[in-house]
This record gives sequence, structure tokens and C-alpha cells, in this order.
Amino acid sequence: MAEATVQAISQWPSEQVLIVADNAPARWGDVLAWVAALAGGASPKPGGRIGLPSYRVRNDRARDALGWAPFYSTYRTGLAR
Repeated sequence: MAEATVQAISQWPSEQVLIVADNAPARWGDVLAWVAALAGGASPKPGGRIGLPSYRVRNDRARDALGWAPFYSTYRTGLAR
């Protein structure tokens, strides 16, 4: 993520937003459940907090505009290290 941010600051002339994320958009509940499983804990209860919406994003623009690719293609791969 830091690498893509540095590239965006130096190479992206537009004021359009670039999404820096992995290649597998995920819901917060899925990510938090994965982290809990890695830590040996229970999955969070469904529903979540109002301040933590579940949404998915795509990194296509950052990949195309910067020639960037995430070091780990998915959050699961990165967090399992």
C-alpha cells in the first residue's frame, strides 16, 4: 500500500481517487472473521457497527494508471504470512 501511495503522489496528475487495495474485494465481516481465525478467536457477531460499513472496492484504476500490483494479491495471503 505504501508503494502504491508513493507512486500515486509522484505519477498521478489527476485529482481523481485511486483505490489502493488487494485484488479480492472483501466485506469487513469477512476480513475480521479471517483475522479472528488466525488469532484463534471467535468470529465477530454478524451485523457489525454502524460506523463500519461493509463495502467492496476495486483497484483497477491504480493498476492501470500506475502499472501497480499489490505485493499480496489478497488480504488472506498477506495476513497469513
